[in-house]
Amino acid sequence: ILSILGRLHPTFEIYLNTMVGKEVLITDVNLMGELFEKIYNETATLEEKAEFRVLKKRLSHIMGKLDTYFKKVNEIKRVMNVVK
Repeated sequence: ILSILGRLHPTFEIYLNTMVGKEVLITDVNLMGELFEKIYNETATLEEKAEFRVLKKRLSHIMGKLDTYFKKVNEIKRVMNVVK
């Protein structure tokens, strides 16, 4: 568990504990929303559709790492409560 946390910790630090990381996430999420709306309304260009796919893949990857990180942190907390 600790080795997994060690590998995931840099991702956590970058995206949640730095102003730049937070801004990147917010910008990407907002842009993805705008692009989704264009795709839904069938007004998106091929480039916008491609950009949406890239953002979707990148955000999915980042969220997957963060989800794993928080699950492992909670697992450690549960183990620590049992030990007490």
